[in-house]
Parts: sequence; structure tokens; C-alpha cells
Amino acid sequence: LTGSQAAQSALMTVFNDVESSSTDGIRAIVAIGGVKNPSNDVINALWDLANNASIETARAELPGTAALALGALARNLKSDKKNDYDSLLVGLFNGAQGASTIQQRAVFLHAIGNTADQVPSTRDNLVTFLDDPSPMVRSAAADTIGRLGVQTVGEQLFQSYNRENNDVVRGSLIQALSSWENPPSKEVESVRNNIHTEVDENVRLNM
Repeated sequence: LTGSQAAQSALMTVFNDVESSSTDGIRAIVAIGGVKNPSNDVINALWDLANNASIETARAELPGTAALALGALARNLKSDKKNDYDSLLVGLFNGAQGASTIQQRAVFLHAIGNTADQVPSTRDNLVTFLDDPSPMVRSAAADTIGRLGVQTVGEQLFQSYNRENNDVVRGSLIQALSSWENPPSKEVESVRNNIHTEVDENVRLNM
């Protein structure tokens, strides 16, 4: 039912209403995220919400949910409305680069994963976030690359893994690398050898 303009307007009213509960707002956003032909008003409202990471505590989860919904909408638009899709993808990358909080930057990266975009240039742009000062951002970038496939950037992820000191990020990197089709035997042997000296349990499990 969310495909109709009336339903989209009604749902938008719910997640924009500061008097509505956070749960209802999240439900409305998730429903909107499944729309194949979202209105410009809906997209703009989601952007306004996603960029408002300083929102009051009672509705603090809504900006992140809005960003993730934008990623899902981008996936829906990818085949039918190329220009709208490109605009959404650029906006998500801009959010990952410049959102006001580290947590929201990471959420924007996860939202890029929702686009299911396997174009090599998208993975190349994500690789740049592996050098970010924030471990949360680096981990989110690795997780997203893993979702989109590492075929063209496997060696770059492996280099990041070798120099990464944060256990959580290293776990995300090695988990992403598990989707690498036909990795070079040198890298496989290196991981096999490092399992014996890895001290973090989660990293070791992913290895």
C-alpha cells in the first residue's frame, strides 16, 4: 500500500511528527524504504531527517533509520531512474564523509551497502574510508565492501588488515575478505599462519 501518494504522505506525517513515538516513526520509515517510486517530498523528508543527527534523545534512532531507508530506496531506483539513483548515491557518500557525528557517518556507509551497488567505482570510493581516523567508520566501510563484494579491491583490504591495530576493524576486514573469490595463495597462506598468533577471539573466528 505504500506505493500510493496518499500512503506516502501519511507515513511521512508519522515520522515527521515529534509527538509520535520513536517506534511508530521507525515503522513508517521502514515502510517507506520499500517503495519503488518514492515521491520527491518523501526523499527530501528522509534527507532532512538523516542529516539531523542531533535530534532529541527520544527519537535519536530516526536519523540512522532514515539513512538506511535512503539506501534501500536507491536500490529500488537503480534500474529505473538512473539520475535519481546517482543523486542518492552521491548524497550517501557525502553523508559518510561529512555527517555531524561519527555514528551517523558509519550509518551512511551501511546505507551504501543497502544499495547493493557492485560497480567497481563504488567499492573504490569505499576503500578511502579504510584510512579514516575513526575505528567505527573504518569498520563500517569494511562491512559495506564485504556486502558489495571485494573482487576488485581484495588486495587493498588485505593491506589495510595487515596494518590495522583495532580488533573490531580487523575483524570486519577479515570477514569482508571471506567473500573474495579466488584470492591469491600468498594471502590465504598469510591468514592461515596468522590464526595461530591472533589474540582476539572474534578476529580469529573470522579468519
